[in-house]
Amino acid sequence: MSLIVTRDYTIYATLIYPFTLFRIDPWQLSLGADRKPFLINATAGPHGALNPPGSVWVEPDSDLTYTITADTYFHTDSVKINGTEAGPIATHTFTNLNSHQMLTADFAPILTSRGTPEWWLNQANLTNGSFEATETTDLDQDGLTAWQEWQADTDPNDPADVLKLTGVQMGESGLSLNWQGGNASRQYLETKQNLSDTGTPWSVIFTNYPPMLSSQTLLDWPRTNQTLFYRIRAER
Repeated sequence: MSLIVTRDYTIYATLIYPFTLFRIDPWQLSLGADRKPFLINATAGPHGALNPPGSVWVEPDSDLTYTITADTYFHTDSVKINGTEAGPIATHTFTNLNSHQMLTADFAPILTSRGTPEWWLNQANLTNGSFEATETTDLDQDGLTAWQEWQADTDPNDPADVLKLTGVQMGESGLSLNWQGGNASRQYLETKQNLSDTGTPWSVIFTNYPPMLSSQTLLDWPRTNQTLFYRIRAER
């Protein structure tokens, strides 16, 4: 009999005759055929990492600790151990292993009190001071603050990229309303008869779901002899 060891350290035993090839896994040599290792199937979602990374084979009766780390501007949102929620923990130790295990970690963006992601504010170079303060600034002076530009999916550094009505024109087919905005937010075209009536909410006449074009047009038929005000609103 001869032994063959491959690059992945799989060991094969072969007999000269009748040329039968047997596979011998490494764990059979170190643990014995009845002492198989156990797999910890560990996965991390986007914007975070595990240490050790990924899945690991572990010898029986041993321990292994995973460290869960979120990327900058993100936090650990959920960790599940064998399908059971463990909360946003930073570490987990599997002890005295005697079966296969599973760990999954998910991560989420850190948000300001108005719901603006810190990673987005950093990407827009809005880092002069706290994120809570910078999201209320209007650096491009287009009339919308940074957190409003996030809601509208527009560029807080470009005054031309802003959510607004761009045209209203009455024609034979009705009232043509034009507006511009971002591509990733929900847009609501709303009307109201009296701006001073704060007790009456705006009425949604059209909802636009992402993804959409940056320029939009809607044809509306207002009632005869009726004053109507229009506005465009966006949210995520």
